[in-house]
Amino acid sequence: MSTPTDLTRLEKETVLKVKWRLLPLISIGMVCCFLDRLNIGFAALQMNADLHLAPAAFGFAAGVFFLGYFVFEVPSNLMVGKFGPRKWLTRIMVTWGIVATATAFAPSARGLYVIRFLLGVAEAGFSPCLILCITYWFRPKDHAQAVSAIFIGSCVATIIAGPLSGWLLGWHAFGLRGWQWLFIVEGLMPVAFAIVLWFLWTDAPEQAKWLRPDQKEWLVRTIAAENAVKDKPRRITLLEALTRPGTLVLFFVFFLMGVGYLGQQFWMAQIFKSFGKDLTSMQIGMLTVLPSICLMVSLIFWSRHSDVTGERHWHYVIPCLVACAGLSCFFFATMNLALAVFAICLTGLGVGGTQSLFFTAVTQLLGKKEAAAGIAFINSGAALGGFVGPYLTGIVRGIFGNYQAAMVILASTFLITAIIMHFFFVKTGTGRVREVAAGLAVDV
Repeated sequence: MSTPTDLTRLEKETVLKVKWRLLPLISIGMVCCFLDRLNIGFAALQMNADLHLAPAAFGFAAGVFFLGYFVFEVPSNLMVGKFGPRKWLTRIMVTWGIVATATAFAPSARGLYVIRFLLGVAEAGFSPCLILCITYWFRPKDHAQAVSAIFIGSCVATIIAGPLSGWLLGWHAFGLRGWQWLFIVEGLMPVAFAIVLWFLWTDAPEQAKWLRPDQKEWLVRTIAAENAVKDKPRRITLLEALTRPGTLVLFFVFFLMGVGYLGQQFWMAQIFKSFGKDLTSMQIGMLTVLPSICLMVSLIFWSRHSDVTGERHWHYVIPCLVACAGLSCFFFATMNLALAVFAICLTGLGVGGTQSLFFTAVTQLLGKKEAAAGIAFINSGAALGGFVGPYLTGIVRGIFGNYQAAMVILASTFLITAIIMHFFFVKTGTGRVREVAAGLAVDV
């Protein structure tokens, strides 16, 4: 007969083994993912002149990726149930890697628009599939740290992207410019990692040969019990789950987050270039590392502290206000490079705290049956925001001739988000993690 001490030891061993098996794969996958999303911002230092892209045209090219992503997000994630995460994640990575590589050969602005849209279509469903997999493998009390692995991957990508892209921009061989080599090299990375993922990924705890029988039994039983509690109060159809107020609120909030964060992320290299006109591509790439480090440190701190305390509400709202303050600092930046770097670093500290905490609310709200479509639908809000944000920044930049006005507009999205989520947490009770016996689900 198992004692409480034995169960505690089994719990810790199992959770730790699952973390070390799956979270590195998730993080590396997101590194590949975000490199292919963000590299256009660095390629713009050369590409815009070669393809004759005005600020608004570049903003559209950066954002149209998310339009394709938005349209195919939910259908793609629904395929996970049919093919399984391993097959579907591999398919996604191979196809987006091929399309990303093709970006190097865009003949014109219109050609670039088409390729970027197709890249969004190819990549659709990747990150929501990973979030869905976390609900298969982790208890709600572990979700913040587990989801943080997804965003840590994106942070590592932004840290790598600057120096790597700056170095690749210096390549000129076989008649290809540096920005073309950037797309080729970074596009082939997900194809290579897809092979690794195929051999190492496990779709469900029941299939985990790398777990001991007692560990597997404990994990399957625990996840099933928590899913039963979450699903119990729900007697609704999938359509009702996607259109009820709680789901729509989270969709709108993630849309605003996408506008605010991606609206400045794709322009970061050009922002630093405008404030330091003598900077080389490599120097700009190194500067972009600083806000990425701030974002990753903030992400790790807030997610771990939230899981330890079980508090979600203020762990989300406070970082939102910090991100708002960071973008607002651009109003005073004028042509001061140091202040511009400080503003983006402060923004990173805020954004890092919001990302994993947001999806803890999502995973608590959704039951098992609606999770695949629900997570994809809510995540598509950020995709839509990713189209609006960079395009809006380009339009405002073209009107005012600087980035200050655009950044202040983006700051307002985080202020609105903080207000909405404050009332959401109060109404739904998802601001604090509760044990299974107390019930995890809320009907919103």
